[in-house]
Amino acid sequence: DGNHFNHIQRIHRDGRFEGVKVYEFDDKHQLRIVTQAREARYENNEWLMLDVVQSTIDEGGIEVRSIERAKWRSKLNPGMLNVVVVPPEFLPVWSLIEYVSYLKSNHQAVGQYQLAFWSKIMMPISSAVMVFLAVPFIFGPLRSAPIGGRILVGVLVGIGFHLFNQSFQHMGLVFGVLPWLAASLPTIIFAGIGIFMLRRVR
Repeated sequence: DGNHFNHIQRIHRDGRFEGVKVYEFDDKHQLRIVTQAREARYENNEWLMLDVVQSTIDEGGIEVRSIERAKWRSKLNPGMLNVVVVPPEFLPVWSLIEYVSYLKSNHQAVGQYQLAFWSKIMMPISSAVMVFLAVPFIFGPLRSAPIGGRILVGVLVGIGFHLFNQSFQHMGLVFGVLPWLAASLPTIIFAGIGIFMLRRVR
């Protein structure tokens, strides 16, 4: 969190933190302040710490003081913390945008959340491509085949697209492929297959 490293022992359902420790470093990466609080609450768009013990470290030694209440400046908010406990693929787009921005500002890895964001952006396009792929099966050589055969082929194509899409996205995450490319390339490939099949029908 900027120059701060936060350790939270417990997060309650109402958004309260219990057992909070904040380690603050200076620009030379030297530990300068250690703040411990029994509890932290988010009130009026800011954090309020209760029962605070703060240790200030400098060349002269360590100074310790106790404070009943203190404000905690942090970019964190209860909504952002809910993002951490939910798998990225189940998060709404706006939560992903906010959390990716937070991770970038703290120079942390964002690949997994960017991939989830682009996957959601590509989802309507992927659905349209699947519908497009069905056209050659309706008007092509399979139109005279039994309905059961056409359904089977359609199911296999759909499963194949889903497996390829998921596998390529995970491989892209492992090998450092750009998230937008990892999320869109399977759809582009299957769109190309659909165009090729449609031309054969013509």
